[in-house]
Amino acid sequence: MAERLAASSDSNIHSVLVVRGGRLEFERYFRGRDEVPSRFYGPRVEDVSFDADTLHNIKSASKSVASLVIGIAIDRGLIRSINEPIFSFFPELSDLRSPEKDRIQLVHALTMSMGLAWVEATPATGDDNDEARMHRASDPCRYVLGLASAGE
Repeated sequence: MAERLAASSDSNIHSVLVVRGGRLEFERYFRGRDEVPSRFYGPRVEDVSFDADTLHNIKSASKSVASLVIGIAIDRGLIRSINEPIFSFFPELSDLRSPEKDRIQLVHALTMSMGLAWVEATPATGDDNDEARMHRASDPCRYVLGLASAGE
């Protein structure tokens, strides 16, 4: 499998890891195209030789991992349900609460459906991009929960 993936010019697979029985059975990294951050002009696509230390911006793919972790927390009794109000996890941000935002639940954060006015224009480094502003914010959670409701 690894040889076929390495030989394929259009697969753009960055890595394959196989875990079985809690043990890493197979680990292989490849060369492929990926966005490389640029300080002045935003991300650009380049050929990258991937390895175990190569960082990836996986964006909304993290929802799957976050949902898994939340499921474990619910199973262990650390969180009651996905219907918990989002502000119950951020009591230090209570000054941002409003009747509209009090309706936001954990499930909305997990499904990217919080109903906040979020702009993801391009380029990602531009002034009209909430993802870029969130990453530059000193408190990303305050930044996101401080956004206006989409209907406002």
